[in-house]
Amino acid sequence: KKIGKLAYKLALPPSMSRIHPVFHVSLLEDWNKPPPERGFKPGPIQDPKIKGDQYKVEGILTHKGQPGKLRYLIKWLGWPVEESTWEPESNLDN
Repeated sequence: KKIGKLAYKLALPPSMSRIHPVFHVSLLEDWNKPPPERGFKPGPIQDPKIKGDQYKVEGILTHKGQPGKLRYLIKWLGWPVEESTWEPESNLDN
């Protein structure tokens, strides 16, 4: 969003919440969407110890809520960060 003659405020992902979102126009570049991957979408890494619809957590990106009602933004192992999901604590083991 343009907020001045030479300044833009960007909508940054939660993982970049510590960065000030306003940038001088000279620091910005045009973005081009990458070409599609011809229908290939990486799947989860298979682990023989995991049964059913369970996946391995690569990391917890952030959390929100009150104690007892926390939700975590989960980065799944083998999936791109865009496929991260908000999960209640009860959905997570270990």
